[in-house]
Amino acid sequence: MQDKGRYGSTKIELDKVVDVLEDKKEKSYFDLMEEEKKEKINENIKEISTKLDIVLKKLDGVISRLDALLIGEKPEHAKLEPDIKKVALELELLSIGEKISIEKLAERVGMSKERVNEAVKKLIEKGFKYQIIEEERKVGFISKKKTYIVKL
Repeated sequence: MQDKGRYGSTKIELDKVVDVLEDKKEKSYFDLMEEEKKEKINENIKEISTKLDIVLKKLDGVISRLDALLIGEKPEHAKLEPDIKKVALELELLSIGEKISIEKLAERVGMSKERVNEAVKKLIEKGFKYQIIEEERKVGFISKKKTYIVKL
């Protein structure tokens, strides 16, 4: 009871709960489960964690974009043409290492694929950290090239 003055009664109560839980740990439901079920639960936890990381990264991008809008645009954006600025702002939402297809980006900004491609090339020329890559995807005998933009 000497901790009462230092931590308060809430801390002591929490310590008691933790002690009880530790005592019952060996008899928990999880420990009684079959190995297969445990593995499935662990896989689900990992999958949810991965998805949560992706959501958090995207949220960081959105927050950065909102900060830029509230504080004012980045100085390097100020000198861009309106179409190029639109593409640059949309690319800011991407996490580092994430890629987006030219088609999807064109759809998001409401421009043609060709214009988006030109805008990204101009952004790269101006030193923005993006890269254009082409991947070949094969479906049966059909081979189709798809162009992506990667945020570096």
